[in-house]
Amino acid sequence: MFERVIVPPTQPGQWILDPLGTSPLVSLAAARAGYRVLVTSNNPIERFMLAILARAPSLAEMRSALADLAAQRKGEKRLENHIQELYLTNCVTCGRASPAEAFLWKRGEQKPYARLINCPHCQTRGEFPITAEDLDRLNLIGNVRLHRSRALERVNFGSTEAAEGAREALSTYLDRPLYVLFTLLNKIEGLDASEASLDLLRALALSACDAGNSLWSWPSGRERPRQLVTPARFREQNLWKVMEESMLAWCSQSEEVPLAIYPDIPPEQGGICLCASRLKDLLPLPQTFHFNQVIAVLPRPNQAFWTLCALWAGWILGPDQAVAMRIGLERRRYDWQWHANALTSVMRSIRAGLSSSPEQPVFTLIPELETGFLTAGLIGGHMAGFSLQGLAINSEDEIAQISWQISPSSPPTPDKKIDSLVWSALQEYFAQRAEPDEYLSMQAVMLSTLIQTNSLPAAASPLPHDYLSKLQLRLSQIIRTPGWLRRYESAARSEESGLWWPAVHPPDLQPPLADRVEMAVIERLQQQAIVDFDPMYRQLCEAFPGLQTPPQSLVRELISSYAEPDPTHSNRYHLLESELAASRRADVEEMREQLQQLGHRMGYISSGEQPLIWVGPGAQPAYLFYLFASAIVSRFVLAPQNLPPRRCILVFPGSRSHLVEYKLERDPRLKQAAQGWRMLKFRHLRKLSLLPDINLQLWETLLDTDPPQWDEPTQIAMFSDL
Repeated sequence: MFERVIVPPTQPGQWILDPLGTSPLVSLAAARAGYRVLVTSNNPIERFMLAILARAPSLAEMRSALADLAAQRKGEKRLENHIQELYLTNCVTCGRASPAEAFLWKRGEQKPYARLINCPHCQTRGEFPITAEDLDRLNLIGNVRLHRSRALERVNFGSTEAAEGAREALSTYLDRPLYVLFTLLNKIEGLDASEASLDLLRALALSACDAGNSLWSWPSGRERPRQLVTPARFREQNLWKVMEESMLAWCSQSEEVPLAIYPDIPPEQGGICLCASRLKDLLPLPQTFHFNQVIAVLPRPNQAFWTLCALWAGWILGPDQAVAMRIGLERRRYDWQWHANALTSVMRSIRAGLSSSPEQPVFTLIPELETGFLTAGLIGGHMAGFSLQGLAINSEDEIAQISWQISPSSPPTPDKKIDSLVWSALQEYFAQRAEPDEYLSMQAVMLSTLIQTNSLPAAASPLPHDYLSKLQLRLSQIIRTPGWLRRYESAARSEESGLWWPAVHPPDLQPPLADRVEMAVIERLQQQAIVDFDPMYRQLCEAFPGLQTPPQSLVRELISSYAEPDPTHSNRYHLLESELAASRRADVEEMREQLQQLGHRMGYISSGEQPLIWVGPGAQPAYLFYLFASAIVSRFVLAPQNLPPRRCILVFPGSRSHLVEYKLERDPRLKQAAQGWRMLKFRHLRKLSLLPDINLQLWETLLDTDPPQWDEPTQIAMFSDL
């Protein structure tokens, strides 16, 4: 993903600063693009992950290392067999034993209630009740108190608060996973192998540590737990299977990236310089580092991950490595106010690190995006003395990109009328977008406006404990101002649900964003006929920057309506021959003639072009037909009409049906305006034209029998003989 957006350096040896090291893939992508990247990180687990991924180990290397571990002895058995026997269960169909995928537990209970099996013998798969034999196997591990004592000893920092945090974190590990983990770690420590092979095994053990706690709910998606709270139902996974399956993730990198440990530096052609400290502890930076830009992936507050990182570092890398994460064990609660202050501190360190090159851009990425995180990220940069240059949001991928530059400090001017300032910004935003949007985007508009106009309420540093909550309340009150905005498609009381649009439409609206993006896609397809998605999407992001950035799902829907994927290239599309501009113009003209002839047969006179009008007795218009080859229906349904909606008919190719439906579903304002309108596909019009005895009654009966659905409709009985 990141390789697609990082622009290569203009000359060899240029530096990028990654001051947090929270996302190894960003640093790796920058290094592969040709930059030298200084990564500062206080988290030994994140540093370890970066070091392993930079090696780009092969699957063969991983399998060889795991095979060496599997062959170690535990008593009279191979280690792999010993561990897998702990998870054995009998198939409900064939009765043969095989290791379970996982066991399912209820919080607070002393035994699992179900098991997940995938029988290799008869392929039976699914969730089944626990058996007495399964429960008996829980006793095979014996007493694990020694393992629990060792687990705590590996993170003993001499702090009462840290000890309490370690015990709380350790309580999320059941006895069997803990036994398996420390059996594995003991064997890895005693294995006679190269350090490189041992590191690969430590990586697999890290995956097992991550999967081995009781924080992963069942059933659920794959969202990472954020609190040390055991869910009502959770899964205990087969940790040997976890290690086998995690090999693909650790081997996901295509090529090795040179990695040097600070103060050594990577080659001029690109690589990573990894420093095991916070950026502020490294200041002032040596003259060697003159940064071309800064890319910082801001971490989301995650008590579970930060606390468990301290455990994992002590268990896998040793107590000396883990001591840097002591704060993760001591602190229990993280809120957005705390996070805003923490990000302000980070951004001030970045500013100090750029003292020799203050003109360089600073990009902060906010993953797992939500309004509190966005607020903390924007306030943190502003409080640190940066000038907001740009803001883009991809709500589908839940990520925001913020562009900053060092600015001279100036006192805030909070005496401005915030309400009118924010409302003017929202009106301008909706006038540009021309379609409803979600609350997160409005929050971004309001905050960026206040920051760029230096109109935020004055605040000391660190921020007062209620600063963010008061600011968000103020913005929420603005949103709720009677008569300003309306919310579509939500019965929830929270402002963050549903889509919003001004109660009074902005004047002189341009076409909705989706339609303008469609025009741009059509233009590029007509020019090139064969397109690669990634370059095209980059061009569209440049054409629709900032908060107007179109989501990838919209662009893919648009392309799929006009082009087909290349079977030999997953991200390449070919324009369909039927979608050539000349071909579609001919189709529209053919449909116009069909309508004129059909109207004449039913006693109507046809006039006009867009719309084509069927005029009845007394020179009164009876139907309005809008003929077009795209899915841009807003220009018709949002415009005033002289006839009721049922007499207004959109005529378009059947291949555009899914896209029309998609656009109506994503834009409730458009969908509401289109209520009652009739939709007639080219193919259906051709069938109607072939009926020898067509009349007005039959026309009305059959007009709606081929609705704009994605699936090909069932053949109408009266057409079966045609």
